[in-house]
Amino acid sequence: MRIINTAITKPEDLVNQWERDQIYNGLDTCVTAEVLDVLLPQLDNHTAATYNFSKALQAPALEMRLRGVRIDLARKAEVINEFHDKIETLERNLERIVLEGVGLPHFNWRSNPDLHTLFYDRLGIPVIRKQGRPTVNREALERMEAYTVANPIVAHMVAMRDLAK
Repeated sequence: MRIINTAITKPEDLVNQWERDQIYNGLDTCVTAEVLDVLLPQLDNHTAATYNFSKALQAPALEMRLRGVRIDLARKAEVINEFHDKIETLERNLERIVLEGVGLPHFNWRSNPDLHTLFYDRLGIPVIRKQGRPTVNREALERMEAYTVANPIVAHMVAMRDLAK
């Protein structure tokens, strides 16, 4: 095996991808060890306990990744149904708020054009942009919460998006 001094080797000195990968992996390992050597003396009782606990969890986590985790399929189905029920309830409430409060029929909370119409056209909230384009992403919704007229709608939207995940 060839010995490569990474302190003096330049990328153009390496003839093939294999050598470049070996250097990358070697540096990745060595730098990680160097960082650990610097950080360990800086740990106090609390951070050392946290580090040791995290390290102790590595074996069980690896075992679970290799074997898997037993899932109670009946309970899983119950929980999923509960989430769907909550989302449906929130959807009905939101549709009622949007229809009766804003006068927007056939509103789909998953449709970006419907959300743009609701927030920017009907409610008159100043357009929030991301990379120059109007957006209704999570960050935009959080900014819209400052507007009293949008607050209940945004609360429903955030809850439904979280439950849908």
